[in-house]
Order: sequence, then structure tokens, then C-alpha cells
Amino acid sequence: MRKLQTLGKKAFTLTELIIVIAVLIILSAITIPTVSGVVSRANESADIANAKSIEGAIKYAIASKEASSDTADTNVEAALRLSGMSESVLTARRNGYSFYYKNTNGEVEVAGANPGTGYVLLSGDSPMKYVPGAGWRIEEVSGGGGGSGSGEGGGESGGEINPAYSVSISGQESSQINQSITLTATGTSSQASDILTYVWTILSGEANSEDTDNNDSYTITTGSTAGSVVVEVTLYANGVSTGETDTHTIAVENAPSSYSVSIIAGPTTATTGEAVSFTASGTSSNASDILSYQWSFTGSAIKNGTDTGNTFNLTMGKAPGPVTVTVVLMVNGSLTDYTDTCSVTVSVPVQSISFSPAGDVLIDKDSGPDNIAIKTVRFGIAPNISEGNSSGSSNSSYKELYYWFYFNYDGNEYYLKCSCINYVETNQKKSVLMTVDIINKTLELKLTGKKESGNESIEKNANAKVTIEIYKYFDGTFSDLVTSSSFNIVITE
Repeated sequence: MRKLQTLGKKAFTLTELIIVIAVLIILSAITIPTVSGVVSRANESADIANAKSIEGAIKYAIASKEASSDTADTNVEAALRLSGMSESVLTARRNGYSFYYKNTNGEVEVAGANPGTGYVLLSGDSPMKYVPGAGWRIEEVSGGGGGSGSGEGGGESGGEINPAYSVSISGQESSQINQSITLTATGTSSQASDILTYVWTILSGEANSEDTDNNDSYTITTGSTAGSVVVEVTLYANGVSTGETDTHTIAVENAPSSYSVSIIAGPTTATTGEAVSFTASGTSSNASDILSYQWSFTGSAIKNGTDTGNTFNLTMGKAPGPVTVTVVLMVNGSLTDYTDTCSVTVSVPVQSISFSPAGDVLIDKDSGPDNIAIKTVRFGIAPNISEGNSSGSSNSSYKELYYWFYFNYDGNEYYLKCSCINYVETNQKKSVLMTVDIINKTLELKLTGKKESGNESIEKNANAKVTIEIYKYFDGTFSDLVTSSSFNIVITE
């Protein structure tokens, strides 16, 4: 049998294989760290470049005013979209690192933890918002948390709560219809250089305002209907709305009814027994009210008729003195506190005195006792005159003869004086004689010439005067003169 010989390459021995593996391990140990370092440095460079790009995008949005707080979704992502970058750029390449935005200077940092106070984490749910005149602001920042990923140094992130603006309204919360109300707004800004103005709006209710100055005060006038008025103020900074608002509600009520009453017609003086009338006028601000009146009085008088209408009638009593009339306004049958009074001074009627025949009495100078002139004295209210007495007095210039009579009227005492005064010259003796009789509540005066001894006649122009006077007699003395009247006696040829 022939022996076959195997042709081809000779196989690796175990020793050779071990040597090859060892060489590969050595090469790998040299190559892999080098590649890993290159990748890490590449990621770091990318993160730094992205941070600069993000910072540039934010500053561009601020500078170009493309970002506005009037848009609800204005945030860092919107700024990035303005630059054409996607939200994926907000994710750092390196594990455990994140991007942070510093509000004070606008810089963007990439770090494994929050770099410090003032920095806020940038992510797809960024709490940043741009406010005109104030820059980017943190609306809210949760207290803890680290960067994206979970590498070492994942410390605290977030920032302080720092609202840029606030506004509030102060003022009365209730009013009445047709009243003026002034409200005041108080606005704040974290930027001292901001110029704040206010735009007011009446959201609902019946009211109007002429204020257009956009200042911190606002005056409205409520309407004529009760209800509520809602006013809103919007805070503006540097002429641009901040989006900050406040509302204020005012409860408007009907004004309470107002009333008045007065005695518009009525006497202030009257005489005993006289009938008088009073008239009252009342007002109410509520047209539906039913007004009536309650009358009363004090003093000597008698009521005539009803005491609930707007007129009131009295008859004065016999006693003089004050009578006070009071009216009270009644609304819908109920008494109010609105009153008025009228005071009447009541006195005994003033007596009128008349003579019949009227005019002066003419007496011939040669007349004697048989030549009598008669005058009748009548009174407006005839008194019951009682018997009186007579007396006389004289001096160098005149002689007076007078009579006193007493009468009572309405419980008051009066005295009537009837006097005849003869005007004479020195050493002349001449006079007029007068006698008085009471006839049916009147006085009858009988006048005649009186010749003195040694004179055969009364000289011409030796005139006389007769006067009738009525006095009130009170507490034993004469008081006021009530009335008087007189006539002359003329001596003729």
C-alpha cells in the first residue's frame, strides 16, 4: 500500500496563536484610548460651540425684538427656532452635562451642574420668557435637579423666582348710583428705568369715564341702575404691554330715598277766635312713595277737619298766646323723622274805633249848654262796657276832662279812656264841655261850649280835641295801648 503525502500550508501552532492574540491586545491598548479621547474632545468642542450658538440665538431674538412677552409660548426654544436650530441642540453631547443660561449677562454655559446663582437650566420646558425693556425673565424655576443625564457633579440647578412686573387696583368696593369713584393702580417693575403707564377698561356694568391719560388713577361715574361694575387695568412698560393685569369689582346700590317736608303756607299771627289754615309740602326721591301728613298743635285752638292731609285748619281759642303747629311726613303710611313747625302769635283782636258822624265837630262860639253836638263812638268788636268814672286835670296850657270805662273781652280786661282836651292861652278861661253816656255798647259824646264866669262867649279858635283810647289791663296795671282814635272840636263864629 502506498502512503499518501498531505499537500498545503502548515497549520498555526498554539504558540503562534497566543503570540498573535497578545500582539492584538497590545495594539488595542494603544489605539482605543486614543480614539476615545478624540471622541470626548469632539463632544466637548461641540457642546462649547452649541453653547455659543444658543447664546447667539437668544441675543439675536432680544436684539431683533422678534421675541415678545405678548406671545404665550415665547421662550428660549422660540428664540432657537428663529435661528433655525432645533430643540435637540439643547441636549449636551457629553453625558452628565447640560446648558445653563445666566439671566444677568445673557451668557450660556455648558456644565455638569448648575454653575451658581442666576443660572437657569435650558431644556425643552425652559421657564424663560422675554419681556420688552427687561430682557429674559425666569417665570418659575424648580428648586432642585441637576443637568440632563446622571453623571458626576449633577448638582443643583434652577434659579430664583423673579417676576418682572405686578399691578394692583385699590379703591372703594361699594357705591351708589350716579356717583363718581376714583380708583388707584399700583405697578412695580424690577427695572428701575422702566416707565410705567396704565390702560384702564370697564369690563362690565353700567358706568362711564372720561379719563384717557393712562395714569395711575381712574375716575368712573356709575350709572342709574344698581348692579356691579368691573374695571380692569393693564400695566405697560415703556409703552408696551407687560401682560400684567388686575380687576376691581364695585357693588353699586340704589341711593337711599331722601325726604323733606315744610309748611309752605300758614300765618304767624292771628287773633282769638280767628280761623286759620296751614299747608304742607313733602318730597321723596322715590316716585312710587305715597306721602301723607300727621298734624298736631299746642296752645289754645280747636282743630277743624282731618289731620292727615296736606292742609290743616284751626280756630284760635279765646286765650291769647302762642300756638305751635307741627307736621310730620308719613311715607307709605309710616311716620318718618322729617318734621316742620310753625308758630303763631295769638292776640285779642285790635278794636277799631269809628265816629258818627265822621269828621270834626263844629261849635259856635256863642253856643251855650243848650247847643249840643252829639258824637257816637262805635267799636269793631262791641265790648260790654260797664260804668266808669270821670275826672279831670289842668295846667297852664290845657284843661283835660276824661272818663274811664271798664270792659272784659274773651277773658281779658280792658280800659277805655275818653278824654277832651281844651287848649287855652294864659289867663283865658274857656272850654268845651263833654259828657259821655253808654248806649247799647257804644259811647255817646255830648259836646257843648262852656262859658266861664266873666266871659260871655268862647273865643274863636279856642279849639279842643277828643281822644278815645283802649288799654289792656293786666295784673292791676295798664299795659299796652291797643288802639286809639280822635277828632277835633272847632270853635266857629
